[in-house]
Amino acid sequence: MSEKGHGGENLQELVRIEAALAGVRDACQRLVEENRSLRQDPSRPAGADALRLRALEARVSQLEAENRDLCREIAMTGRPDPLKEQEGLLANLYVAGFNLHRTMELSAVLASVKEILINLIGAEKFQIFLLEGERHTLLPIADEQSHRPSRRRVPVGEGIAGVVAKTGIPYFEADGRDGDFHNPLACVPMKVDGQVIGVLQVSRLFVQKKRLTSQDHELFSLLAETAGTALLGATLRQRAVQQEGTSALDWPAIVLPCLQIDDGGPQAHVAAGDGGGPAAGGTGRTN
Repeated sequence: MSEKGHGGENLQELVRIEAALAGVRDACQRLVEENRSLRQDPSRPAGADALRLRALEARVSQLEAENRDLCREIAMTGRPDPLKEQEGLLANLYVAGFNLHRTMELSAVLASVKEILINLIGAEKFQIFLLEGERHTLLPIADEQSHRPSRRRVPVGEGIAGVVAKTGIPYFEADGRDGDFHNPLACVPMKVDGQVIGVLQVSRLFVQKKRLTSQDHELFSLLAETAGTALLGATLRQRAVQQEGTSALDWPAIVLPCLQIDDGGPQAHVAAGDGGGPAAGGTGRTN
């Protein structure tokens, strides 16, 4: 009985081992089929082994890391440098101011204003107005063209240009680079001694320029404060030339009477200052 019992137990153990071996064979067969399928995958290099795949994957990871570093460097390089921007703004302001006051010829001053609008601000279409008719209308005196501008007058207080002329407050469109005569991108007053004498209006920017920048606003501020003065000085010179009949004006003879220089000399000032009055300090005058 015991031998039969031992024989039965051995047989059962062999059956379990055989079943386990069958399971291992099935698993191996599945692995072989999956490996064959992977080798036939078009996205996998033909005949590539695991070692080569790992090397390629490591190389791809390295290239991706280098690409990220390169993109970061490019982004850092493309960021604006505040110091360089400030230097560029100062250079543009210097050039603009120099060009406005390098001459007193009226046509040259107008040409300088146009050059600033075109070359420094990037204005493709613009108009320059002066007040006329007891300050009731704006008269176009120049635009981006070389020929005489349109004589389309703008009543003061109407439209953007008319409101800017009336209030003296500049106008800037927040977005875009395309406008028209009635809907400009920028309109700033030209002032002399705090008084508005005209306006500068930009209707369109060149295609390579997307919008007006903070540097453009600074240039507009310079034009608002100095373009009118330059135009007035050139106009007064032209009037003097017409009166004198010659372009060789005697500037000291024109300037000195306006300064009201006292030709009494130092002794006159000392005498006027006797008694400890205000003239003793050099700041008073004696009638």
